[in-house]
Amino acid sequence: MEYIMGIDLGTTGCKASLFDSRGRLAAQAYREYPVGEYAGCIDGRMAWEKAGEVIRECCAVQNRVQAVCVTSFGETVVLVDREKRVLCDSFLYTEGGVDDEWRELEQKVGKERIHEITGHISHPMYTVSRLIWYRKNHPGLYARADQCLFFSSYIAMCMGARCVTEDTHAARSMAYDVKNGCWSKEILSAAKISGEKLPPIVKAGEIIGRMSEECRRALGFANVPLIISGGQDQPCVALGMGAVRGGDAVYGLGTVECLSVVLDQYRQTEQMRQNHLVCAPHVVPGKYLTYGVLYSGGNVIRELRNRLYGGDGLLDADRQQLYTEMFDGLRESDRELYFVPHLFGAGTPRMNQREGAGIHGLRPDTTRQDILRAALEGLAFDMRINIENMRNSGIEVSRIRAAGGGAKSEQAMQIRAAALDQELYLQEDVQAGARGVFFIAAKTLGWIQDYSEAAQYVDTGEHMCAPREEWTECYRRKYEKYREWDRIHGLET
Repeated sequence: MEYIMGIDLGTTGCKASLFDSRGRLAAQAYREYPVGEYAGCIDGRMAWEKAGEVIRECCAVQNRVQAVCVTSFGETVVLVDREKRVLCDSFLYTEGGVDDEWRELEQKVGKERIHEITGHISHPMYTVSRLIWYRKNHPGLYARADQCLFFSSYIAMCMGARCVTEDTHAARSMAYDVKNGCWSKEILSAAKISGEKLPPIVKAGEIIGRMSEECRRALGFANVPLIISGGQDQPCVALGMGAVRGGDAVYGLGTVECLSVVLDQYRQTEQMRQNHLVCAPHVVPGKYLTYGVLYSGGNVIRELRNRLYGGDGLLDADRQQLYTEMFDGLRESDRELYFVPHLFGAGTPRMNQREGAGIHGLRPDTTRQDILRAALEGLAFDMRINIENMRNSGIEVSRIRAAGGGAKSEQAMQIRAAALDQELYLQEDVQAGARGVFFIAAKTLGWIQDYSEAAQYVDTGEHMCAPREEWTECYRRKYEKYREWDRIHGLET
């Protein structure tokens, strides 16, 4: 039997998944990064160390791997010198601190022109503003940087691949010409960023190298795997859940929560721009994606786990058990408790990184389960706003499949379905990012001929979580009150 290894690098932890030629999961390993309080940055060397741990754990089960493919979060880059050494910690996209650089670029290029070139709304979270910040505030560091690599490219480089970036990652830089599929000379010139520091752009599924012999031995592979380009996490999650046709939607429940909706063609409208709905390349050729993004997502549940349930400092296996205990017995409620969960800033449509969380309706008898439920409801209400904005913009949102660690709890998903007033489709294997890069590598190796074949793997074991009729009116009222409280909270912050 031949195998493919998919590596999914997130902002909270990383996982490796081993799939056989029939798409069956043969092994999986996960490590959460050893980060105490939120630091706003991530050490690329630490991420590579943890990636090595999960790779070795999977290789201990089966080490005859034909190919390795990596997906990772977007926007954040690792600066490396000519010897491929990491020069500094990497700032996460939620960290901020680059508003002056962003405003300077926007004034030079114009927000409408930026939207026209990139398909993205002008915003400081994207990579180019951070690169300007490095150039202006740390010129020595910027001068030593030979390449600015997104995390999937950095991990692939550590294994022996050449330095490239996939177009789905490049699109998250706000320096990518989405129609022409190249770095935008106009934006880079205005930013005074050298194009030589940005790696060549490739499509998902290209062979970008073979694993070095030294790395093969260190990680425990029996043979030398091909390294195949993957992509940014949300497009890979979408593919991993079989979202390949217009209207297909995937609700990714990770550290950041994201509703990815497939578009059959490139699309830009003023209403989309007003609602911060982007048009970005899919890993599926010829298709595009738009997103509803919550930067305060699973990280909010993680903070409640640590602060209310004593989860800080536990081992990974114990944390998973704690999550099970947290959600056990949780169900819909008419309790008037509203949690605006913008602990790490508000995502679409407001895109306000400075906004904080707010809670309304606390009483002496409020329990930690009440707060947890209100957080789940608030996250779902935020995404409900995005779904309404998409449909009002003429974007079809049809069957919604849920993926990610947040989709593991049936009780939590029942609350989300009620708050969203949407049917949610769940799979047995919710770790879709790694499965997405499996499909990418499988197509390159000829194991599948077309991405439409992904559905036959995904539909197996699927079941629906529907809002219960007896709670429909209650959650309609709660949603209306949440929107009012959210509006007031947003004005106050």
